Order: sequence, then structure tokens, then C-alpha cells
Amino acid sequence: WYALPRAFEQALSQAVFVVCVLQVGLWSSIFADQWFAHHADRKHAKDPSSLTAFGLLSFVSRFIIWLIVGLIVLENLGFNISTLVAGLGIGGI
Repeated sequence: WYALPRAFEQALSQAVFVVCVLQVGLWSSIFADQWFAHHADRKHAKDPSSLTAFGLLSFVSRFIIWLIVGLIVLENLGFNISTLVAGLGIGGI
């Protein structure tokens, strides 16, 4: 077998990981959006004002999903995310 240079192998490994995390983030975001849309449609018949709440919850859930995806990607790329997490107010070490 041909041995790849260590730097190239590490970069390829990070790229595959980032693509996989982004794909999981995309699936999670679509699932959250569809879940809230489904429940909003069911609740809309009983309470029309619930659409606003479901829209807000859908946005917040997708925002949190992409925030977590971004933090995971940055950590994998070698950035120290503990300061970012502390700065976001989530609580860091």
C-alpha cells in the first residue's frame, strides 16, 4: 500500500468528519423543522395563535442544532472552544 503523508491523512480525516457532522446537522435541522410543522398543523385547528409559538420553537431548535454543529466542527479543527462556550453563557470550564 501507498502510505499517505501524515498531514494529508489528518486533513482528509478532519474533512470527512466535518462533512459527516454537517450532514447530521442538516438531517437534525430538517427533522426538527418537520416535527414542529407537523405539530403546528395539528394544533392550528384548535388554537390558531399557536403557529407563532411553534415557529419560534422551530427557529430556536434549529439555531441550537447549528450552534452545536459549529462548536463540534471548530473543536475538531483544533480551536479551543471553552472560551466560546463560556462567552455564549452556556458555562465553560
